[in-house]
Amino acid sequence: MLFRSIQNLARREISIEEYANGSYLAELSPPPGLDAGNFNDLRRQRYTSIADLTITAKLSRLPEFIPNRTEVRYARSLTAEDLKGSNIILLGSKHSNPWGELFEKRMNFRFEYAPTVDDSWIVNENPQGSEQKLYRNGADDTSSRTFGSIAYLPGPDGNNHVLIIQGLNMAATQAAAEILFNTDTIRPVLQQM
Repeated sequence: MLFRSIQNLARREISIEEYANGSYLAELSPPPGLDAGNFNDLRRQRYTSIADLTITAKLSRLPEFIPNRTEVRYARSLTAEDLKGSNIILLGSKHSNPWGELFEKRMNFRFEYAPTVDDSWIVNENPQGSEQKLYRNGADDTSSRTFGSIAYLPGPDGNNHVLIIQGLNMAATQAAAEILFNTDTIRPVLQQM
């Protein structure tokens, strides 16, 4: 969530390279009305959404969960080296968790953002049948439609796996995760895979 706000302030997407080395923070100036001290505090803070906490709590209650083989980490605390040799679950799209960018080229559903609040969409790289090319959040005050996706891919080193649960907003990320936790909903998907 904080990373999305920082990208909005920068008025551009910040690459995984800039995120990993922290260089994106140096170029940001406080917006009007926010003093440098508070702005620096904002840049250093680590915020986690309630959706991410809920998903993490549900994952930890699964019978397959092995506590001594699990680490919960802030995205800012990860390094590229951490992703090697490990199974990873990434929560949130690249706009809130930039590590997803490493896997984006292998995904059919790609998330795109404009540098304004809540202006995001999903591009379907290869629409099938009645699928749309673009999926956008509801655009009017009466709509609560939103979209998320789940991706299960080989890890960066090809030996392990990454599960990416993402959405155009918190509600969509949480809804995508609910599909994984609902046996009746996920079973046909797994059988098709």
